[in-house]
Order: sequence, then structure tokens, then C-alpha cells
Amino acid sequence: MLIKQYGIDGQFMDKTSDHFQNEILNLPLETEEKLDAFEKNLLNNDFRTKMISELKRYSRNSLPSTIRSIMRYVFKDNLLEKYSYKGFKKKKVFYTLSICSVIFEAIKHMKKFSKFDAIDVETPLRTFISGAKFRDTSKKSQLDTHNSSV
Repeated sequence: MLIKQYGIDGQFMDKTSDHFQNEILNLPLETEEKLDAFEKNLLNNDFRTKMISELKRYSRNSLPSTIRSIMRYVFKDNLLEKYSYKGFKKKKVFYTLSICSVIFEAIKHMKKFSKFDAIDVETPLRTFISGAKFRDTSKKSQLDTHNSSV
């Protein structure tokens, strides 16, 4: 259901857009709770469509760099550390998340990548997720602080 209200300039503003903008400001996602809430938002078709459009803006010259750009925009590494694409090593499954299918749809809607197969998208996605623990800067800074105090 779309509820309209007047904006500051006297034009109609819909609450879905307002809600979408608030959610975008909360990215990148850092916790499971925020991810769960975001996943619930993606069940709304209007929100999902807007998210696909938003992710399309992160197109780069190559598919792997586009996927890295999108993933950095949506996720913090400390959250991705808990996931693997298929749930290996007792980690949570990434490919069953709604955001995963949204990423695939956004890539398909990019003209230069529209002819790529799912496996072409999946490979750099897997690589990015599996490298999260090596990139997590918050842990590195904690280790540096701990090492300098010893």
C-alpha cells in the first residue's frame, strides 16, 4: 500500500520512498539484525525494485569490480565473515538471501553485463565473500592496538 503525503516543496512524497532513503542511509549492513530487517524490506516489491535501481549505479568496467563495488556498498566485512556462498565450513548460506537475488537482478539489468550467465556473477561473488575475513579492518585495528600496548 502506498501512502502519499505532502513534501516540503508542496509536492507529493510517498512513504515508501522515504523509508527506502532511510534504509539506504543504514548501509553498509554490519549486524545480523540489520540484515534480517533489510531482508524483510526486500519482500516489498517497490523497495526491491528501488534497491535494484540503486545497485545498478555501482556499475564498473568489469564484472568482478562491479560486484566488489556493490558488495562494499551493501555489506561490512565483519558481517560477510559469517557467510559463505553455499554455507561451507559451518557458515551461513549467502545465496538464499533476498539481497543475493537482488544483486543478480541488478547485474542482469546493466547493459554491459546482461549477457553474462549466473556462474559468471557467482564466481566473483564467492571470491569476495570468502575474502571478507582477510579484509576486516576492524579486527586488524584491534590487533594493532593490542600489539602496540604489549
